[in-house]
Amino acid sequence: REWNMEKAETKMTAMKVRSDLLDAKRKRKIFELENVKLAEANRKIAEKNKHITDSITYSSRLQNAVLPTEDELREAFGDHFIFYRPKDIVAGDFYWFQKTANYYYFAVADCMGHGVPGAMVSMICHNALTESVQKLNEPDTNTILENARSLVKLFFNSDSNNIKDGMDIAIIRFGITDRGQVQFSGAHNPLLQLKANGELLVHKADRQPVGSWVKEVPFTAINLELEPTDVIYLHSDGYPDQFGGPDATKLKTKGFRQLLADTCSERLEVQHEAIARFFTEWCTNEEQMDDVTVAGLRLLP
Repeated sequence: REWNMEKAETKMTAMKVRSDLLDAKRKRKIFELENVKLAEANRKIAEKNKHITDSITYSSRLQNAVLPTEDELREAFGDHFIFYRPKDIVAGDFYWFQKTANYYYFAVADCMGHGVPGAMVSMICHNALTESVQKLNEPDTNTILENARSLVKLFFNSDSNNIKDGMDIAIIRFGITDRGQVQFSGAHNPLLQLKANGELLVHKADRQPVGSWVKEVPFTAINLELEPTDVIYLHSDGYPDQFGGPDATKLKTKGFRQLLADTCSERLEVQHEAIARFFTEWCTNEEQMDDVTVAGLRLLP
């Protein structure tokens, strides 16, 4: 009986071992099949991601194609720099330039959002600015913003219940022959004027975007005179709003303006290098939060 019991136990053990082996084989086969399916899924995802990235990269080429060329800017300004650093491949920020018979127009704009949504809005707003100048007879800067607002609202079919589509902007106009007289209008974004003695004048913008808003009022224009040593700055909010530094805090408007005053040089290319280097070091341990655009201009030679 003992022998029969041991024999039965041995048989049961052998059967269990065989069952475990078969179960392990089944699980391995299932695992291999799942790995094959996962690899195929990953391949398809990678392929789709490549198509999406290629499309966005091509869109970036289209977006960059509408930006003013260096030759155009060199013709208009005695000295200048553009610090332009999109957060993603495409941007909601853009800078814009137009020339008429008697005037140069220049602007830095920050459209709602960044990445693909921001880029789509930026193309619409860019076209609205260009159309406003081309269809009107050398308009004032506030007239451009008024007309652009109508075009943006018409495109988005927006009203006061939808205030997300549009742009913040600082725009200037100055004469081709008389560059010392500058007209400025702004939607949220101010114009900064740095004097030779280090004084920084802030010309405020209207507190409304170019687009639908809860309380729309006419845009205003400010006329100012420049001296040969004056430098003016137009910028989006990406630079002062960036987190960084040893305490991972925002640079803020005060810090940004102090940086401009401290780094200004006889050659704006030198300042460009300084603010680019500072920005890189400032956000070394932090992700870039938004698109960044800063334009420094010396209009008089």
